[in-house]
Amino acid sequence: MTMRRRVLRRALLWGLLGLCGAFWPLLAHAAPLAFDDTPLLASDGTPLTFSAALFSSDATVISFTFTSCSSICPTNDYMIESLATDLQDTTPKVAFLTFTIDPFTDQPDVLERRRQEIGSAANRTWITGDPAHVFRLLDRFGMRFGDLQQHPLFYLLVTRHGQQSYVLEAGDNPPGKSDIRARITDLLQAGQ
Repeated sequence: MTMRRRVLRRALLWGLLGLCGAFWPLLAHAAPLAFDDTPLLASDGTPLTFSAALFSSDATVISFTFTSCSSICPTNDYMIESLATDLQDTTPKVAFLTFTIDPFTDQPDVLERRRQEIGSAANRTWITGDPAHVFRLLDRFGMRFGDLQQHPLFYLLVTRHGQQSYVLEAGDNPPGKSDIRARITDLLQAGQ
């Protein structure tokens, strides 16, 4: 094989890998997740660990917000609240965890005010904590936010014990309630 052909073949392979990487967040059906007992705080100040919050239901929808967001967060918070309310009395049990991506500002009292403004279904927990712990956990999710005002909209859906997971990234067409609900159903069926 000529040098030119090898270079072209490698370029094609790397291009395809890059293309797959670009669409991975939309299609991701990730490997099982492993988390330790990262200490966190619910918005009411109650201490909790990530694994305890995650393992309390058959499936968990993890969303992200911050209280000083003036773009997509408020609308997304209301949409997730509506979905959590719709699914709060269903079997299999679906929990909702909403993490702040700004734990420096969103201390429990600040996050609790947001939770009370929006309402909070019994199956939804708003989470903050020590910034080092929150950022370490966000890093484990593979979530890189950069500039808070330019953050992407995405969700992590996980089955009990992190056995199956999906990442949904919004891009230009944010998923709606029906999209997330369908993905939860897929996830639960795959975990059976």
